[in-house]
Amino acid sequence: MMVSRPCFATTSTSIHETDKGWPPMADETIKLVSADARTPQLAECLVSVWKRSVRATHAFLTEAEIVLTYGIEHLGVTELTVNEQNPGAVGFYEHMGFSTYRRTDLDEEGRPYPLLYMRR
Repeated sequence: MMVSRPCFATTSTSIHETDKGWPPMADETIKLVSADARTPQLAECLVSVWKRSVRATHAFLTEAEIVLTYGIEHLGVTELTVNEQNPGAVGFYEHMGFSTYRRTDLDEEGRPYPLLYMRR
């Protein structure tokens, strides 16, 4: 989702937000927003800026790689489940450093779709 108005800039210790957008005009006040006061809207802005910067600097990455990399680096994703009958997905996750540690003949709802459980 593209945010229509970037709402902050980051420094190593804080997030700056303005009432009118970024960059602030000379007559505007910049207010600090502490991490414990981060709203879902501000988090969405952070992720949006992060994705745009990755897209601008990592043209070799696909959108799927960007999302998975974000999950690994920022959300601690270390395990996932994939349908064994989707070789493209299996190959993608292997390319991203995951390997199979368990296989089932049925999916989690008891249907005949073999699952691979993978971890990094």
